[in-house]
Amino acid sequence: MADDATAPRRVLVVDDDADTLAMTADALGDRYHVATAATVAEALACAVSERPAAIVLDLMLAGESGWDLVRSFGDDVALRSVPIVVLSATPATEPPAGVGGWVAYLTKSCPMARLREVLAALLGWSQGTFAHKLELGEASANIEREIDGGLQTVEVKLPTVMTVDLRLNEPRYASLPNIMKAKKKPIDEKSPADYGVDIAPKLKVLKVSEPPKRQAGIKVKTVAELLDKLKNEAGVI
Repeated sequence: MADDATAPRRVLVVDDDADTLAMTADALGDRYHVATAATVAEALACAVSERPAAIVLDLMLAGESGWDLVRSFGDDVALRSVPIVVLSATPATEPPAGVGGWVAYLTKSCPMARLREVLAALLGWSQGTFAHKLELGEASANIEREIDGGLQTVEVKLPTVMTVDLRLNEPRYASLPNIMKAKKKPIDEKSPADYGVDIAPKLKVLKVSEPPKRQAGIKVKTVAELLDKLKNEAGVI
């Protein structure tokens, strides 16, 4: 596992939203060395020093544009070939004139498993999706996954990117002795004031009223009568 082929690759994640940055880094951290940046300047400095194998980029940075980073990469011979995966809240758009494009465009509503799959393809790693049984070997792994026709077992080379379904791990069920012990455990009662929380209402309800009742409809005998009422009474035609 020490050679370059199996060593974790470095991925640079660029996003000015701290929560999204942490979530993306956490989703990729078990398979890649993840570096993070919140601005174009930070990302460029990190890319020059770390030489990432791929970059996950948000285009809408505070006061800046992700395209500024892409443009800077185009001016650097060493960084020009680094693949960029756009992870943005906006739909895919064409890059500005004179700026190179991306190799993949994902919206932030997509599952993180999709991002892992795209990175695996870019870095030339194998991948197994929706695994519910895993057998690890020295240089490969057997992954069993559910498909429409039944079960499928695939062999992938290591390292690999794998996504799992909920049946991979057996849940831990509480035993009866532990349930009985839990009943005897003391439970401390706390009030919001113990944690410095003010629960006084911040809004005052002035009035609650029902919407006006809908008037009953009427029946007409002919189309001519219907048109007359729509025109002369309702005024809609």
